[in-house]
Amino acid sequence: MLVQEGAFDEAVKKVDGVAHTASPFHFNVTDPYTDLINPAVNGTLNLLKSAIKEPKIQRVVITSSFAGAFFPFERPRRRS
Repeated sequence: MLVQEGAFDEAVKKVDGVAHTASPFHFNVTDPYTDLINPAVNGTLNLLKSAIKEPKIQRVVITSSFAGAFFPFERPRRRS
């Protein structure tokens, strides 16, 4: 699981760079922190902790998505 410490240790061995694109997202949210935010933050931190242990890594790219700025409970405004 991505939120377990050391989850990425094997994946980053002997690589020059990492592109991190994983983040949980779904509409069945009961608690945004428990369901989305904490797993996203902890998963990213675990990747960075693993990457810093691998001396060969020179670049880390972390991406985001439309979901980072989207509030699913608002109705979109209609255009005239």
